[in-house]
Amino acid sequence: MKARSLILAFLAACSPGSVDRGPGGADLTEMTKRGTAAFTATLPKDPDLPLTFTGTVTLVLQEGHYAIKKGEMNGTLGELRIEDESILFIETPAPEGAFNCYVDGARTLVQGTGTYTYDFDGRRLELDATDEPCPTRELVLEQSWRLMPEASD
Repeated sequence: MKARSLILAFLAACSPGSVDRGPGGADLTEMTKRGTAAFTATLPKDPDLPLTFTGTVTLVLQEGHYAIKKGEMNGTLGELRIEDESILFIETPAPEGAFNCYVDGARTLVQGTGTYTYDFDGRRLELDATDEPCPTRELVLEQSWRLMPEASD
């Protein structure tokens, strides 16, 4: 009986669509439904990034919404959807989600949804762009983000 339980647990963990679980067995979707999940990352200076997005940056995920902040600045606000193993950062019309993107050196608003696969182990969130129309947003989001302690309560 014990071997059967182990096999079933292994198959469930390895099956397609399985989700990396966070603290208390909750996945990222459940965390955002219950409240806010806030993560931090340190972004190095990059000539392709505005200075606003260098240094310690916070990524806040809440059911249906996200925010990218630095210090007390609100930064960028937008719509968010978590689907299976992907997170979609959805284009939001200005002024609510005026994410300024730089394409070929020219500043423009994001046109389209950024799709990212993610890996969440309960402490770290790794984002990897699979389809992203804004190279600036990709440079900001494609990081290893650490869950902030107060967000896990």
